[in-house]
Amino acid sequence: DEQIISMIGQKFSISFLVGAGISSTSLMVTNRRMYGAGNRYSLKGKTFSTLVGELKALHSIGLEYSSNFWFLIIGIPLLAAYGAGVVFILLYFWTRHRHIQVNFGGEVSSFSLRGISNEEVERFIKKAMLAKEKA
Repeated sequence: DEQIISMIGQKFSISFLVGAGISSTSLMVTNRRMYGAGNRYSLKGKTFSTLVGELKALHSIGLEYSSNFWFLIIGIPLLAAYGAGVVFILLYFWTRHRHIQVNFGGEVSSFSLRGISNEEVERFIKKAMLAKEKA
């Protein structure tokens, strides 16, 4: 019998600037498994993914930050040449977002955390690792 231990999710995000379109993601930990799902509506259409993994196979779970590095690559030379690179450098930091990386022994999945507080993310990670130890 599975019981939900913890759940975290990004309800709704609009981000065409970084290529994500409209998306929502969520992760749920039960006493035996971790489930994840995501919906993305972009110019390429709708995609849906599900991750189901046994907690015994969970190797690691962590937080990662990412952004579109092309903004930085274009911004630095333009900054030196014209001063217009400030816009690209600001875009690099403005489009930066967090992901939870879940590793099930070589199979790494990433789930967006836009709009979720750091405290909530830390609680989720701690509960997931405690559930893994008990599984």
